[in-house]
Amino acid sequence: MLPDKFGSTALHIATRKNRVEIVNELLMLGDPNVNALTRDHKTSLDIAEGLPLSEESSHIRECLTRNGAVRANVHTQRPYLIC
Repeated sequence: MLPDKFGSTALHIATRKNRVEIVNELLMLGDPNVNALTRDHKTSLDIAEGLPLSEESSHIRECLTRNGAVRANVHTQRPYLIC
């Protein structure tokens, strides 16, 4: 998915707007980069963790995690593997 001028993908935006059904649909499409970073260096999981606690936000965090999402600080600390 192409990012907007802020570096946000559709997944970032759906997460920020707490739209569970859209997050689920995007994840079912097989988003190739669930850990894409916005220009302010946030992943979708970072955004989800900043949402007020609710059933929807908990479900979004759970879905993102099940699909391999990590926080930006974990994402940037992973070592590169040389193939």
